[in-house]
Amino acid sequence: MSLYYFDLLEVPVSFMPDLSLLRKNYYRLSRETHPDHLSSNGDEGAQIENLSKSGDINAAYRTLADENLRTKYILEGVGLLGDVETAPVDQDFLMEMMEINELVEELQFEPDKENYKSILETIDSKQSDLDSLMKEKVVCFENQLNTQYVLEDIRDIFLKSRYLLRIRENIINFATP
Repeated sequence: MSLYYFDLLEVPVSFMPDLSLLRKNYYRLSRETHPDHLSSNGDEGAQIENLSKSGDINAAYRTLADENLRTKYILEGVGLLGDVETAPVDQDFLMEMMEINELVEELQFEPDKENYKSILETIDSKQSDLDSLMKEKVVCFENQLNTQYVLEDIRDIFLKSRYLLRIRENIINFATP
């Protein structure tokens, strides 16, 4: 499996890359490709090429240094993630989320600090469970165990986490008592 950003920053494809190596390679490549680096020889074509590569290096670093962006990037790169907003999610999970959404809607009409706190605790608990499962699956991926199945599980966990994040944002933005 080859993903451009990992190749560009010279780190192996991983959900848990060595962040110090990532940072070290980023700074080295940034220095080497900085557009001002070639300004003294007047080679305008090389300057334009370096400017483009410098932008790619910056985008790669921003993506790979952020856990959520990195996960999304890998899943998209292996063809397991299309439109995040319309990707299918487990029906049982959706039923649980529908119940939570109904409680959030009730809070919009009848603010209640205890219910608000209870909903956030439920979301935190579900996210904690997903985080634990994600760590387990990432270890399997890193050890190259059932890679395709593990990637599908990681995708499902990622989508569920995104769903929980949207509910959290909704409750914070619209239902704060």
